[in-house]
Amino acid sequence: VLVTTSGGVTSNQLQESLDGGEHFHPLGPPLPDTLRLAATVDVAPSDTQRIYVSGLGLAGAGVLLRSDDRGQSFSARPLPTDAKSDEVPYIAAVEPSNPDGLYVRTDVWKYDELAGGAAAADALLYSDDGGSHFTELLRQGGKLFGFALSPDGKEVLAGYGDPVEGGGRVIDQNTLGIYRAPAGTSSFEQVYNGPVSCLTWSEAGVYACTAQGQTGFALGLATPDSLLASGKASFTPLLSLLEVKGPLAC
Repeated sequence: VLVTTSGGVTSNQLQESLDGGEHFHPLGPPLPDTLRLAATVDVAPSDTQRIYVSGLGLAGAGVLLRSDDRGQSFSARPLPTDAKSDEVPYIAAVEPSNPDGLYVRTDVWKYDELAGGAAAADALLYSDDGGSHFTELLRQGGKLFGFALSPDGKEVLAGYGDPVEGGGRVIDQNTLGIYRAPAGTSSFEQVYNGPVSCLTWSEAGVYACTAQGQTGFALGLATPDSLLASGKASFTPLLSLLEVKGPLAC
């Protein structure tokens, strides 16, 4: 998404590249004015005509734009986010074989005037009808930095982490970790305890970015069978920041 400003007026425009990013051209007309801030854009893997764009509209309301004709026209749908807290929606994934199956993660800090601080409360939303309706599947007191679908699209992982920001921003350390559930459901179980800042699920297994100071490594790989609520997740270290050589000589 290209954002331009001319004469004090901001315009959001989809851009497409067909040569690996060497050149771009506009894809359809500018996005509707109902979208004030464009956050993410995604194309359904099973239907290249279906494009989703998420962001914020007027007064901080969450907005989802949907196109069924590859960006030539869009329809706007509201997202169940907290406008008062500027809860920003990001598209997490479109189901690989279902263009109507859509996951959206949110980024929000809930301010508590009495406590004088803001608490993390990121959520995972799901729609099975192309964005017309959304269900909140999960919300925890951390930042939803990680999200992954299983290779067959039947299971979901959500990973909560700690940005270590301070400044009155509060994280619930007890809620950090990896949560697992059947796709499209809210039946999440915590399968790993500890801050997570990235997740990827491939045929090789589940990759996760962990807290170096707690685990002794920054990136690890686990088998899906070890990520169970009844067991203890076992990650094989792949990267330790203590072993990174550098800086490189000029």
